[in-house]
Amino acid sequence: MHMQIINRYWKVIFVFSVLSWVTITAISIESFKGSHELYILFSIVFFIIAVDCIFRPIGFSYFFLVAFLTLGFWAKLALHEFFQYPYLEPTGLFDDSASSWNEVLSVAIVGALAVFTTKMALAKHLSSSPNPTSLPNPPSWYPTVRIPLWTLMCIAVVALPHLNSTLGVSQSGNAARLVLPWPFGGLAAWVLGFGLIACVLTIVGWDHRMRKNWLVGFFVILLEGYSSATSSLSRAAFIFHTVPYIWNLCTFRLPVSKRAYLVPLIFLVWVVVLVASLRSVMETRYYAPDPSAVSDETSLLTPLERVPFLIVDRWVGLEGVMAVVGYPNKGYDLLTTAAADRREQGKLDFFTSEITKTKLSAAELEHIQYASIPGAFAFFYYTGSLFFVFLGSSALTFLAIKSERMVVQFTQNTYLASFWGMMAAQTVASFGLGLTQTIMYYGVCCAFIVFVWLVQRRSSSALCNGGYDEVS
Repeated sequence: MHMQIINRYWKVIFVFSVLSWVTITAISIESFKGSHELYILFSIVFFIIAVDCIFRPIGFSYFFLVAFLTLGFWAKLALHEFFQYPYLEPTGLFDDSASSWNEVLSVAIVGALAVFTTKMALAKHLSSSPNPTSLPNPPSWYPTVRIPLWTLMCIAVVALPHLNSTLGVSQSGNAARLVLPWPFGGLAAWVLGFGLIACVLTIVGWDHRMRKNWLVGFFVILLEGYSSATSSLSRAAFIFHTVPYIWNLCTFRLPVSKRAYLVPLIFLVWVVVLVASLRSVMETRYYAPDPSAVSDETSLLTPLERVPFLIVDRWVGLEGVMAVVGYPNKGYDLLTTAAADRREQGKLDFFTSEITKTKLSAAELEHIQYASIPGAFAFFYYTGSLFFVFLGSSALTFLAIKSERMVVQFTQNTYLASFWGMMAAQTVASFGLGLTQTIMYYGVCCAFIVFVWLVQRRSSSALCNGGYDEVS
């Protein structure tokens, strides 16, 4: 559906995009301390990758990755240059000089070009859409247990997040109140971040194949997103868990004749639940009577001042590169040290303590689990080599796009694949902390995908017939 709209109004969309980009660049460039020519090149590069991912899509992972990078670099820099307010993430030894800013933009340009080049290379061998031509056949036993299984999922998406909130095992910004032995602490984070939503999306795919009503899946998805967000104290969790599903629902699941009124209604309901989840998380994090519950500097902002912070400043990107540019001892040894670092309870990670020079007392670390995030471009620039930034960013982009296709091939479930795409994009954009833990996390995710493949492999093709319109 969205490609039909783009194809019909592409001239209007393109002209509006050009005018908006030029206007924002023009009003923000005046206060930029570095090279204005480099700033213009920086703006052009991000404009190209943003427009390209809209008009020539290759998958959810690439679309979301470009969106995250554009917000974290171009939009963030333009906003700060125009309004001239301080960066909210620590930037370490960055000296704010013209030469340092030129170096920051050079890293961002090279990284963005790496992402774009990788996409162009893969586009020759991949179709524009990663979606299968048929939905997965549900297991032969699914029709019999469908209602009990949905009931169990409703209980699980409420009970497990509530249990986490009560015990305090995995909450963003807070040190764990209950430290579980390995690997159960990480497993709790996996359940909230991937396990629950992946289970729901798997069942949603089966329901779609059987042509069941979509309302059940819609409300369970919203319930899961709200529960996981409020339990983990993550403002972004609701968006990450629900947007891929809403996208697919509005694009190909809804009857064409009813989309004119159903899409606005669905969006309205989604916004209401989003606001409720944001309010719940922010009240818990920023208005708790216990000062230790306040986990970052945004607690000092008024609600109005938090608006640009939530829209732009929380996306990883610019500050990470600024901090690495300011660090004097770059090299491959620094990259090796950072790659081997693990996040631990009561301890700041290497990037936060060494690169950004953030200091917290032992008493603060008893209550707060704080970390700045470098992002992929900053992580690979630990070497001081722009070539390595290009090489590393290309490799991660390749893995994000190809892993999404892998999920499609194994599960034939576009709902699950689109969520995987957003998760992979977020991992690339916020790359650089706890790499061994990230690898283990994805190992469990891959095990889940294989499990779904094994379950569906024994499904009966006679259960239902018919396909669905591809997401374009």
